[in-house]
Amino acid sequence: MASKRVAVIADPHFHDVYFGRSRAQEAPEFVRTLADTLASTRVFNESELAFRSVLDEIAARGIRLVVLAGDLTDDGQRANWRAVDALLQEYAQRYGMRFFATPGNHDQFAEDGCHLAKRFANADGSFDLVASNAATSKHARQNVVLEDMYCVGYADALDRNVSLGYFRTPGDVHWESPFGFDDALAGRWYEIAAGSDMPPLRITDASYLVEPVEGLWVLSLDANVYVAEAGVVSADRSGEGWNAVLASRPYLLDWVKDVADRARRLGKQLLTFSHYPIVDVVNGTHEPAFRFDHQEGGKKREMPNPEVMRAFAGAGIGAHFSGHWHVNNTGCFHEDGDFLVNVAVPSPVGFPGGFKVVTLTDGQLHIETVPLGALPLPPAIGARYQAERGTADDGDIPVHSYKEFLAFHLSKRVRGKYLSRDWPEGFAILAAEFSLADVHQFANVPAALDYADLARSVNREPLAANLPDLSFEAVLIDFHRLIMAGDPVLAGVGPERLAAYAALAAAYENGDWPAGSVQSDLAKFAGMMQRTLESAPAMNFVIDTAAKTVRATPIAAAPSAARQVEPQTP
Repeated sequence: MASKRVAVIADPHFHDVYFGRSRAQEAPEFVRTLADTLASTRVFNESELAFRSVLDEIAARGIRLVVLAGDLTDDGQRANWRAVDALLQEYAQRYGMRFFATPGNHDQFAEDGCHLAKRFANADGSFDLVASNAATSKHARQNVVLEDMYCVGYADALDRNVSLGYFRTPGDVHWESPFGFDDALAGRWYEIAAGSDMPPLRITDASYLVEPVEGLWVLSLDANVYVAEAGVVSADRSGEGWNAVLASRPYLLDWVKDVADRARRLGKQLLTFSHYPIVDVVNGTHEPAFRFDHQEGGKKREMPNPEVMRAFAGAGIGAHFSGHWHVNNTGCFHEDGDFLVNVAVPSPVGFPGGFKVVTLTDGQLHIETVPLGALPLPPAIGARYQAERGTADDGDIPVHSYKEFLAFHLSKRVRGKYLSRDWPEGFAILAAEFSLADVHQFANVPAALDYADLARSVNREPLAANLPDLSFEAVLIDFHRLIMAGDPVLAGVGPERLAAYAALAAAYENGDWPAGSVQSDLAKFAGMMQRTLESAPAMNFVIDTAAKTVRATPIAAAPSAARQVEPQTP
């Protein structure tokens, strides 16, 4: 069977900085604040720049089939849906691209949508609060009500001008959903409890299987689950991911098994994706070794539990592509002869930034990770950031390079949120006052060390000749860069640092210290760092579903989006 190439993009989170207004004006007026950007897992205002760069690279490679693994929009706002719809239409018409999406947790809210309010920066450093209904903020210069800020429900999110795969398209070889061959939304739903003495609520299940070209089956799984109270949907369960799906919608797994079995019997190449991972894609480093609550917006974020991994490994799909976590990484599951690989696709709006290209051959998926190219930060947006921060921080914000801005964004997240949220309280002391050499030395101290007495109880030794001169804060930032990038080169962590981190893990490997001591906490951290360094290939690799293996492949030169691309008529 002939090989087929598919591009996979996850979490572009498209935000229109003009919000549907005229682009002829000098500067965009819907620029999200820097404060909100640094508090988020993603950047906002650069999303169109990054998304266009990805689509241009895909066009330059001659790829026409594009998977969108959820969170296509910033937060499902009407204005952002119209803008991203127009963008995808542009590339569909110019290059003959065909798009296949799955709903993310930021694309819609259940059936009826929900009200939203966001802060937008002004040129003088102040901000306005823009809401879809009357909302107040005592800190805003003014409050603005725009219906376009409203987050849509399922019907509005799925029924776009550009085809996203949710409905049958002329020319498709095959199309179906878990409910049959009728693509009308009226028959594609499941029920959730609505509260005591209330009838259940129907929620759309947008899952589908499509054969856009002969021999390729694209399986999109809608993994959103909602919670209702007093007859009204009150929250989503996105933090639980597939752990919530299998508990509430067991029919979906039965359908996946049936699709995988038919694909094998009919000789179809199967590409499966959803928004959430079905295998742990950070190699156990998400486990609660310390105080890992992993709260985002008040929601606990979970990796799939063993039951989910076993269920999908037994379903026979072999490989699955996901987004949501904004990481570039690979999770592998082997048990009792079953085999499953989850390819976590990086987001264009988070460090390190990029997408995946998949070449499907008989029994194999060849994966290439494509980093974002050099992109300038839009000057108008950089000016808003500078105005918000003030002249005192002018040298702190990299306003000329998007790549550097993503690295800056991650480092600020580590310092401002992850350090206090994810790590022991004492790590703040280590990050502020101690070095890599210091924490390496602590492994040689037999007595348990206490954070409060650390400075007095430890003799600071000269820097070891084989250790780089790094603060412990820099080590923590490198850990998060490695988690996000899944590859040392993509993370920007060089051989000298990698060797030092391996040495740190070895120093703590066999120690035995009381729980809560400095050394005990550092031993857990060093073990997590080692597991990160030992993760499955995440850059370029081959998944062999027949041999049940994953192996790294050399990085080859690829076409550049900087060259001219000839349009193709669909």
